[in-house]
Order: sequence, then structure tokens, then C-alpha cells
Amino acid sequence: MIRRALATLVVGLAVAAGCSRGGAPAPQAGPRPPARVNGEAVGADAVRRELSQLAAGDAAPPTAELRHRALDAVVERALVLQEAQRRGATVKDEEVEHAFGALRAEYPPAAFEELLAQQKTSAAEVRTRLGEQLRMERVVADALAKVKVSDAEVRTYYDAHGDEFARGEQVKVLQVVTRTREDAEKARAEIARKPASFGDVARRASIAPEGKAGGELGWFGKDSGMPEVFLGCLKLPKNQLSPVMASPYGFHVFKVVDRRPAGRQPFEAVAGEIGQKLLAERRSRAQEEFLAGLRQAAKIEVDEAALAAVVPEAP
Repeated sequence: MIRRALATLVVGLAVAAGCSRGGAPAPQAGPRPPARVNGEAVGADAVRRELSQLAAGDAAPPTAELRHRALDAVVERALVLQEAQRRGATVKDEEVEHAFGALRAEYPPAAFEELLAQQKTSAAEVRTRLGEQLRMERVVADALAKVKVSDAEVRTYYDAHGDEFARGEQVKVLQVVTRTREDAEKARAEIARKPASFGDVARRASIAPEGKAGGELGWFGKDSGMPEVFLGCLKLPKNQLSPVMASPYGFHVFKVVDRRPAGRQPFEAVAGEIGQKLLAERRSRAQEEFLAGLRQAAKIEVDEAALAAVVPEAP
């Protein structure tokens, strides 16, 4: 829900700047606020920044629908921040500093200061916003803490969605890749004389990353998205060396060391993946319900005329 791009953090600052912490409307300077959330003003600047992100690269004037999408995003952050304040959610200074350091590390040193200047903000303001954002994240995390997926639910999903876990024939492959055909032929000849030397030859001669691990590519099949040169291994008999095969990557020598037939992936191999999928879906629904609950309990007043006057920032 909460992104950490610098521009979005500044949107949050504009939300906070337009809201009084005591619950009463803050004095407004400039344009009328496009909305009030439980009496707190949502400033036009916050909506403008969000609208600018949504409309990036679009030369056409923003539609009413796009303005409302921008407003909804800003209102959502305001609601969660109000809930964080209501619950007394707090974060430590060191947590804010850690988040600030992580954000700053995403940019080259000079670029971060340039971005602050472009966004007309300061490092202190960004720290303030990060603190509020961490409090908001804590509230959302608390709301989702009880969301669980049981082992029985994972098993039920697996049993009911057999097609998702169908797998074609797969092979486990070793390879040596060299820059020239001559080097590949030499490597192949050495392995042919002494089959157990494949790993040593790969570690010494292969230019591919897995060469350091003895050339092991692992398991793959026709549906694995591998380049065509690798798919040729599907026709290679087990424990037989391939001829030297050319590709844009170099010259390859392959050896299939194991095969497994087409079939359904075993439950144990995919249980973790299923659990993560179900948990993500359930958390997404729970978050939507949490936000919907905040909206339902809130008094949100929208000034359509003030909203219509909001235009994206000039590029």
C-alpha cells in the first residue's frame, strides 16, 4: 500500500501539512481544499502531486475520473494516518534513520540532494514523513496480523487446482561454455576420456556463471523459458555428451545427468509457493476491508469545484 519513492513521500508531507493534529481544520492559505477527512483538510498540493504521478507522460488534460483516483489515494493515506494517531502508534528515532538511510541509498549522492530541491522539500521533512509512514505501516500490519493460511487450506488448494502444477518432462543438466569452438572441442574430448572430470573441466574452462559450481544448470523443461540451445538437451540420452553446440552465449557442451517424466509436481515441492500465494491474496482482501472500514466510519467531504481546479504540475 505504501510506496517509498521520494515524490510519494512528498505527497504525504502535503497531506500532513494540510491536516491539523488536534482534529480541527487547519487554517488554509491559497486554494480551497478539495476534501476534508473527519474535518481535517486535504490540501490541493497533495492531490496535485498524486495527480502528476498518475498523469505522467500523458499530454491530455486530466479527466474527472483521474482526479478522483488521485484524491482517493491521498484520502486513503490521511485515513490511515488518522488511525495511527488514534491508536497512538509510535516508532523509534533509529527506525526512522534506518528508513531514511535506505531511501537515500537508492540514489547517487548528489542526485538525492537535487531531488530534494526539485521536490521543494528538505531532509528533515522527509524524515518526518518517513516517521508517519512507518506508523501507518504499523497500523496496517496490526490489522493484517491475524491473517493466516492453514496447512489444510494449502492442501485443499493443491487438490483442487491440479492443472496449475502440471509439469512437462524435465532434465537435469551440466554444461561447459567456452568462447571458441576449439576450446569447447578440447573440453569435450577431455570429458569424453574421463567422464567424472566434467565438474573440474567446467570450473576451469567454462565462462558461464554456474561453471564455478561444476557447470550444474539444475532442472528445466520445455516450458521453463530456456533458450533453444538448452532445449536440445531434452532429446539427449542420459549420461551422454552432446556435440558442441553454438549459441549467442558461446559454444556449449551438455550432459544430462538425470530425467524426470511429465506429471504433477509433488505437493511438498509447491506447498510453500501455494501458501505464499494464498496469504498474499488474503492479506490484500483484508487490507481492502480495513481501508473500506475506515472510509465507512469517516466523514469525507469533497469540494468538486476545488478538485476540478487541480491540475498536474508542469514537467
